[in-house]
Amino acid sequence: MNFMLAGADPAHWDRVQQMATELHVGCSLGIHPWWAGKMTTEQIEAAVTNLAARHDHDAVGEIGLDWARSPEGSPERDAQWMAFGMQFEHALAQNYPIVLHVVRAYPEVLGVLAAHDLPVAGGMIHGWSGDPDFVEMAVELGLYVSFGPRLASSGRVREAIKRVPLERLLLETDCPDQPFAGQTRGEPADLVRVAECAASVRSESIQTLLQVSGENARTLFPTLE
Repeated sequence: MNFMLAGADPAHWDRVQQMATELHVGCSLGIHPWWAGKMTTEQIEAAVTNLAARHDHDAVGEIGLDWARSPEGSPERDAQWMAFGMQFEHALAQNYPIVLHVVRAYPEVLGVLAAHDLPVAGGMIHGWSGDPDFVEMAVELGLYVSFGPRLASSGRVREAIKRVPLERLLLETDCPDQPFAGQTRGEPADLVRVAECAASVRSESIQTLLQVSGENARTLFPTLE
């Protein structure tokens, strides 16, 4: 099974890329909103300049906005906006697929994509946590929509996955984050349990969902072939 490693902090990009090479897996590099909110303007600009000069990754991400981590009007929110905008422009210019982290900011992120379109290479929202009513817009914009362990605990997320067409559906673990109840950390093997939750909600077979999710992931990230 192939998979993607994500570098969320510019300080860790080199190590993440090295691990991806050693393991022969995909690699996504980006400034995650949690880290972006702690960075200065100069640090964000330097990091994105570094990212634009690299050609050792398969996607840009996780990028996006997380309003749970930054109150309205805060410098942290401004820094998230800056990092998201600059990285999105980089992905458009060099045609990288994007991996989006969105929490309590679905109208804002989807609004940016609606105004500028996706990179031709495409993109995904990882670990969906938003209102089901935003699913249709995400799909119409051409995004893949990915679901993880929140399926086991959130009725809103379970309702959202019902609205995603198979050809746009992805399953994930987000390990080591998002552990299931009773676990101390997420693990790659949790993907089977995620598929079980999705199959129960969608009334489809686990095998079908795992197969389709894999095919969709390889379409979005051709290096996973």
